[in-house]
Amino acid sequence: MILIGSALGDPPKSPAEKTPKESKPEKSNKEPAAFASAELAVLDRFAGPWNVAESHFNTRGEVVGSAKGIEDGAWVLDRKVLQRTYTTGEEGRLFRAIGMISWNPALKRYEGTWFDNASISGPSALSGVWDEAAKTMTFTLTSSAPDGKAVQHKVIDKFLDDEHRVVTTFKVDGALVEKVIEVQFKRAVPCPANVGVIAPEGLKRDR
Repeated sequence: MILIGSALGDPPKSPAEKTPKESKPEKSNKEPAAFASAELAVLDRFAGPWNVAESHFNTRGEVVGSAKGIEDGAWVLDRKVLQRTYTTGEEGRLFRAIGMISWNPALKRYEGTWFDNASISGPSALSGVWDEAAKTMTFTLTSSAPDGKAVQHKVIDKFLDDEHRVVTTFKVDGALVEKVIEVQFKRAVPCPANVGVIAPEGLKRDR
């Protein structure tokens, strides 16, 4: 979902992939009726553990760095907010981020915030729209540069299927749109503490 890795700093180095164990998400039964709205139910597809692989690009579109890590999506606040915890890199040089997203029925859009340990100008505000036909969430992120100037990114989070996503982040400066990061997501088998994240039949599949 989201602005990731070294768009706000140098690309982190790659660690071995692992399954996240930090979050203790509320049990998900994948039933829309368990949510306050159908729009919140859409976010349930982002829940659970994911292995991630980042590619970082320069202004010429060349890959200049890569990193591997994990994301864990967990429902909080009575299943009204999805919290996403993202970590890449290696010990001693980890990129860490926490994102929160929910549905705003008044404005009819998804809204949230994104905090990370690379930003020096506070969190990013995000808003998003879901395209059911394309299985894609498109986010706009707005943050501040050290001089106070607004910085904007566009993030396209596309599901290839239930197990795979591709998230592409673009920096937007007027008419200039520059691809900075692409992240491949693969759904991970949860640790025993998180078995409620994925339906039992999902645990039987060959990952």
